[in-house]
Amino acid sequence: MKVSFNWLNQYIDIQDYRSRLGELENLLTQAGLEVEEMLNPSQHWGHVVVGELLQVGSHPDADKLTLCQVNVGKSEPLQIVCGAKNHKQGDFVAVAQVGAVLPGDFKIKQSKIRGVESSGMLCSEVELGLSAESEGILILSQEHKPGTPLQDLPELSDIVFELNVTPNRADCLSHLGLAREISALLDRPMQLPSVLLPAVKGDLSEVLQVQLKDNQACPRYCGRMIKGVQVAPSPDWLKRRIEAVGLNSINNIVDVTNFVLFEFGQPLHAFDLKKISNSKLTIEKAAEGEKFTTLDNSEISLTQSDLVIRDGSRPVALAGVVGGLNSGVSDETQDIFLESAFFVAEGVRRTSRSHGIETDSCYRFSRGVDPAQTRQALDRAAALIQEVAGGEVLPGVVDIYPTPYVTQPIAITTSYVEERLGLEVSVKSFENWMLRLGCSVQESQGQFQVTPPTFRWDLRIKEDLVEEYARLNGYDQLLETLPELHHEPGRHRPLYQMTEKIQNSLAGMGLHQAVNYAFIGQGESQKIWTSASLAANWGLTMSDEPVQLLNPLSEDLAVMRESLLPSLFKNLVFNHHRGNTLGRVFELAPSHSQSAEGFQEENRLALAFWGQEQGLWAQKNEHTTLFELKSTIEALMVKLGATRFRWDQVKAEDCPQGFHPTQTAALFYEGSYVGLLGSLHPRLKEKNKIRVDVAWAELNFDKLCSRQPRSAKFRPLPKFPGVERDVAFLTPEGMSVQQILTEIKKSAGTLLVDCQVFDLYQDETLKSHGQRSIAFRLRFQSDMQTLTDDEVNGLRDKIVNSVCQKQGLEIR
Repeated sequence: MKVSFNWLNQYIDIQDYRSRLGELENLLTQAGLEVEEMLNPSQHWGHVVVGELLQVGSHPDADKLTLCQVNVGKSEPLQIVCGAKNHKQGDFVAVAQVGAVLPGDFKIKQSKIRGVESSGMLCSEVELGLSAESEGILILSQEHKPGTPLQDLPELSDIVFELNVTPNRADCLSHLGLAREISALLDRPMQLPSVLLPAVKGDLSEVLQVQLKDNQACPRYCGRMIKGVQVAPSPDWLKRRIEAVGLNSINNIVDVTNFVLFEFGQPLHAFDLKKISNSKLTIEKAAEGEKFTTLDNSEISLTQSDLVIRDGSRPVALAGVVGGLNSGVSDETQDIFLESAFFVAEGVRRTSRSHGIETDSCYRFSRGVDPAQTRQALDRAAALIQEVAGGEVLPGVVDIYPTPYVTQPIAITTSYVEERLGLEVSVKSFENWMLRLGCSVQESQGQFQVTPPTFRWDLRIKEDLVEEYARLNGYDQLLETLPELHHEPGRHRPLYQMTEKIQNSLAGMGLHQAVNYAFIGQGESQKIWTSASLAANWGLTMSDEPVQLLNPLSEDLAVMRESLLPSLFKNLVFNHHRGNTLGRVFELAPSHSQSAEGFQEENRLALAFWGQEQGLWAQKNEHTTLFELKSTIEALMVKLGATRFRWDQVKAEDCPQGFHPTQTAALFYEGSYVGLLGSLHPRLKEKNKIRVDVAWAELNFDKLCSRQPRSAKFRPLPKFPGVERDVAFLTPEGMSVQQILTEIKKSAGTLLVDCQVFDLYQDETLKSHGQRSIAFRLRFQSDMQTLTDDEVNGLRDKIVNSVCQKQGLEIR
């Protein structure tokens, strides 16, 4: 949330911190309100002063430029060439003199513009860093003397800082709330804004009927009628206030509601009275499927869980979230009904998420607002509207509050606080901090009854008060003590040790680890794996219906993920579209599914490689990325001590739709399949505009870790030399090399220590017959003796005969 220093200073005197902003930042951050950024445009206003335009004439050689004589409090006026047109003689303006360095490192120098000397610049709000856009130079009020440094103008030299407010501190989402917090921290008095409304009783029921049908979702509903307003641009002070916190000025009515929103933290809404049919408003749940058009002209379909404000014929506002296009304030509005209500946080949060609507109003309602200030904020806004837009606030007020909210007292002792914090807590100190928080305190013999204020709905149990005391008293007061160790620390779980081992191994191979949410959108896993039964064929557990979240953050994070590949695919697309055309990433995390037995977790290892090294010496072979990924997984299997594993080609009809139907293989290990490796399906590449090769894999990490850890076995170095023989077979084009390797190893016996493919050949003749030549290098070695040529040749012949007979091949 953005906070204006000048605005805040209206409610609590912190002017002495203007020159000590670092101390203020540290004070708030230590209290749990982290200051993420401080913007102080005035720090760049050296040599920028107030100037009076004595003369404004035309430039002799440029029709679009003006030549100004400017009084800046010196003996002689400055001559300045200006390109804006919104100034005239007698105006007071901001003048950047020679030597000034404006925001963006914009240096002001003595210059000639179209042959005329210019000794400075007349500044706009953009050039001063006050706004993102402006129509001309900044015109100042005439209450300041020429030559006054612009930094001395309090209405301009504002400081805006952005706070990271945690969800439980909704009371600090306003300037008054923050002033209240600073008042407690510094023990300084604060001043509430005055509300000047005539205390005249009256009844609005003759003008508008308001009925509250759902006081569970809306415990309090207030409203006032203002007639004869004139919708117009806001005065400068109001514009400056709301623009300081990042809002755009719309008109005086809407700007007042936004002003009070950031002043009190209480959302408001103004209805055009003429647009409310039958002079009737009802607060109730929507009908299922009912249509509603928001202020930004978006049509949504409502559900029975949505609370709406309805006139005599239709919904005119989505309660606590957004107003309707059919009842909003326009330039023709003359009479308004101003709404201030207390909507329950859970209902607003549910509606906001289900429709994907985020507004400043729902941001505050969904975190909790103070029901006690509903009427106060309404009266403040009505008085301000009357001030800036004219009109008459009618006597009477709608205030439907059937069950006033009452906070419950919390019983606590100082000894309990001492137990939890490990430091001595005096009765006086504890009572002082609770009172400064706004709590009412009753004490009897060390036993406290602390009743929190209504704006601190997060204080419900005594542990909350312990936390508040520690926060306000200072976390640095807590003593650092190491716990006594009476027992031997527990051993790490094997799964943790294996996870660390694999993560470190993959990182050592040059891969980056991804950490994604455990939630994805509905149906994303099926887009890759087709179905749960197909994934089960390859050793990965999924369910037909993923585990649904009861309160999802959004539609894209609605279910627990059954596969890690959808998340890695988003990482891939995000990086590739931002110019990162080479990536090697992995993720090791649990997947979630459900069955008749209940919920299940299965640990997975997923990898995604895309792109190839670019450069003069980089090889540009086809499918390099796929084979690089395959090599990485094989190196990982060696790290696990796995010796018996193989790759089986996956037929097109058994291939999930996220994988390439002819470039996918299954990893067979310890008697079962444990996952798939393959290229990304071309359809997904084209749809997501991916221009590089992509290979990915997902493996069942639990199965990979079976019978782990395995102790390494020592094998002495061989004393006798090895002997190599090469043999080449003519094979059909579609035949897998794995079939031949399996047969070679089966027929060779224990003397074959290594077998590698070293050549793949195909000329026009072989291609015309649908054949290719695959050459294998066989290495034989014995631990007992040096092998003779006759023994090695006999083994080679045995292998050749076995392969040719059982696989139907011939030797080349």
